[in-house]
Order: sequence, then C-alpha cells, then structure tokens
Amino acid sequence: MQKGHFLQMRAILLFLFVSGLLAEVLRIPLRRRETNVLKLIREGKYKKFVHGSRLVSGNQVGYDYYDTEYVGDVNIGTPPQTFSVIMDTAAGDLWIPDITADLGKHKFDGSKSSTYQKDGTPFQIKYGTESFDGFIGVDNVCMGNSTVCVTQKFGQATKVASAFGMQSADGIFGMAWPAMTEIQAIPFLFNVMPLLDQPIFTIFLADRGPTANGEPGSLFTYGATDPINCDSQITYVPLSSRTYWQFTIQSVTAGSYSKSKSYQTISDTGSSFFFAPQEVVTGVGVALGATFDSNWGAYQLPCDATPGDIVFQVSGNTFKVNHQHYIVQMGDECILGMFPIASAGFGPSWYFGEPWVRAYCNVYDMQNGQIGFALAKH
Repeated sequence: MQKGHFLQMRAILLFLFVSGLLAEVLRIPLRRRETNVLKLIREGKYKKFVHGSRLVSGNQVGYDYYDTEYVGDVNIGTPPQTFSVIMDTAAGDLWIPDITADLGKHKFDGSKSSTYQKDGTPFQIKYGTESFDGFIGVDNVCMGNSTVCVTQKFGQATKVASAFGMQSADGIFGMAWPAMTEIQAIPFLFNVMPLLDQPIFTIFLADRGPTANGEPGSLFTYGATDPINCDSQITYVPLSSRTYWQFTIQSVTAGSYSKSKSYQTISDTGSSFFFAPQEVVTGVGVALGATFDSNWGAYQLPCDATPGDIVFQVSGNTFKVNHQHYIVQMGDECILGMFPIASAGFGPSWYFGEPWVRAYCNVYDMQNGQIGFALAKH
C-alpha cells in the first residue's frame, strides 16, 4: 500500500472512530404535573369552566395546554438559565417568556447571557383565538443538563395567552417537523440530529398514579430506542405528512362499535387525551358502557370498570389500547379519555395523546420520515 493511501485510510478510520465517540444518546426524565383540568376539579370549578369555555366545542389546540401533564427542562444561555417546558410533538418551535413578560413564570434575561444574540424579528403564534407575541433570540440551547447543545433560534414571548398562563410550565419545546415552525427556525432536535447516535427520539410515559405529581418516571430518549421501558419489536408506519408526526389509521373498533374510514392522525405528546371526530367519540363511549355527562362534556365510567380494548388498524397492523390507559381518573370520578374535535375539513382528524403514548412507546424517525410503535413495559 502506498504511503499516501495509507495515511488517507488512517485519517478516515480516525474520523469514524472519533465520530462514534461523539455520537450521543441522551435520556431526559420527564416530570408529571397536575393538569389545569385536575386542578379545576379539585377546586370545584371545572363544571363552571366547561360551561363557560369555548374549548368544549372541540378546539383541541386551546384545550391542549389545560390538560398537558409531562414537562422536561431546557437550558438556555451562558451561564444556563433553566426552563420547564412542555415537550410537544405537535408544535414546531421553542419559546419561553422574555424578561419583559408580565406573568409569574421563569423568564429569560438575554443581558445575563454572554452568548446571547438578539435577532429581534417579531413573531406571533396563534392558538385558536389567543396568541403568543414576542421576538426571536439566538443563544446556546441544551437539552436538560447535558452536553447536547446547539446555537438555536428561539422565541422570547412578551405576551402570553391567558390559557397558557394557568399552565405550570414556562414554555413550549416543539418537536414537530421544520414545516411547522412559526419563527422560521430549524427545530432543536433537527439541529442536533448530526450529534445523535441515531436520528431518532423515543418517548415512554409511565402509568399514572395518585401521588405521581412532580415525580419522574417517564422518559425521553434522544438518539436511540428505549430497551428498558419499551418492547424490542417496533412497528414502523410511514408518515402521511412531514409537518406534524402524522400518519393514517384505517379503522377504530370498541365493543359493538366499528368505524372503517381513513383518518389523518397525529402523535401528540402535548395532550392527555385522545381527540377524535364526534361520531366516533359517541360510538366508542356508548359501546364501552359509558354515560355522557353534559355538565362535564365527557363520557363517564365507574373507576373500577374493566371494559374492552379500543382497537386501531394502522397500515395493516392492529394496535390495542386497554382500559388502564384510556380511563382517566379526574378527582373521585373517571372519564373516557376521548374528546371530540372538528377538523373543519382540513388538518388531522385524530390526536393520539397520552392514552396512546402510555400504551405504546413512540419512536420518531427524523431521517426516514416514519414513526414506530412498541409496547410499553408497565
């Protein structure tokens, strides 16, 4: 072998070796928080809220931030300023409150970061009839207390929607595709993808428990699957749109009820429930023996009920969600964790929230445009 060729090969091997050392697998524990819905129930205000709120009409985007349970941490700036954020696969941007925002949350102060750059471009993100307004900043962003960091554009909100003001989290950590960004920034996970061992992230949500508030137990894994909490057999389905993590389901069955129709569906870690067309929610609720309560706007079941599975057909595969995942305890009462949503003829018809993600670990493949489902180990 010629000396020049030998040196070239040695350089390539060294590069591959170093690249392997630098590749990251990052595991971030998520904390469960009491949702605003549960808080309203505990304070005896929920039924009044339902009657007076436009959200009961099925505007899922607004409802999302009332029922979100799981949050993680993100560090921004040098030295780092830590924020509690909703890990949301249905949003494309990272934003946190600016120091000038008038609300009782952790707020980012660019003057205290030596690496901060003010872009200054204004933004507005709308959710239903409410909006988040602010401007764009650039700084070093790290996921949790890790070395997975990147220079990242993010939103500094100066005005925060009143619905989000009730939420215990400080901001949103968007994990949807770049097409979903409102601030014209590459989402954090796509920015750090070259640093990861594999271009994927995996979500495992632990079972609910009456004392789980504030405790870790759920896990985000970046750059790998989660063999400890998730079954090794992963069924991948192609995305129907690289906007949300969107795929197609062909049918839903529960007891005597069955509906065969092609529905656009998204995996939504920002929601604690299933959201579906009204006719499906009614059919499933009745078939499972639930009773609709107009005061609650939900189907109620006894907390000790053990109805059958809700069964989905997805790309020729059968997935079952049992009652332990779709019955949601709300104070001393229990409901079917499925609410109606109107897609208005466009956008997804189903939102697969926490009941789905607790039943199946979701594996998000950013390189191949697919999403995988593996039975969660509970």
